[in-house]
Amino acid sequence: MAVATAMETGEELMLTLGTRLPNYSHGTFEVLGKQYLINPTEVRGERLEVKGDEARGEEICAIAQTLLNAPYLWGGKNAMGMDCSGFTQVVYAAMGVNLLRNAREQMTQGE
Repeated sequence: MAVATAMETGEELMLTLGTRLPNYSHGTFEVLGKQYLINPTEVRGERLEVKGDEARGEEICAIAQTLLNAPYLWGGKNAMGMDCSGFTQVVYAAMGVNLLRNAREQMTQGE
């Protein structure tokens, strides 16, 4: 998990893998009119570089391992609780790959 800090109040906001940061730019973003700071090294941007299948597979596994102890929660999509298809969706989103929400839909999106 990452922590963002409100610029005006110092209030901390816990963020899990896959959290979208509205209007993100160079370590700052805005939520409900509040500006927050976050360490840019904790933000994964959209994947632009092309990697070989083996390197991508290793990175997907590394991301997945960070979520292995997340509790099961039907319909959940973050480290606080997730279901099987939410797990897959979050892991691939961290790689810049958008998957549909449920397993039945996800199986139509690749090999």
